[in-house]
Amino acid sequence: EHIGQLVKKYAPQATYFVDAMSSFGAVPLDLQASNCSFMVSSVNKCLEGVPGFSYVVCHKEALLACKGFSRSLTLDCVAQYEGLEKNGQFRFTPPTHAILAFRAALDEFDAEGG
Repeated sequence: EHIGQLVKKYAPQATYFVDAMSSFGAVPLDLQASNCSFMVSSVNKCLEGVPGFSYVVCHKEALLACKGFSRSLTLDCVAQYEGLEKNGQFRFTPPTHAILAFRAALDEFDAEGG
């Protein structure tokens, strides 16, 4: 959180990206207090889901500002977001087993006080 506050103070227009790939679910992170624009993580690390996908938590405005900059078809988060908003579907075949396991892992995390 302290780093995010410094970014906001000294570079208020900066985009602050947090790589929480191995820490999300184990290390507390207040996304609002840290001024985080983007946080990425994986389902199979501290949340104990099965491997299969990663996810991004971000401000919608920050995401939409990235439109047209992706250098990867499959990792284009803006196109994925727009597709989900348009028709509720993933752009490519979703890893349904991993999504269901992630849901169970989140339920377990919540039950344990996370």
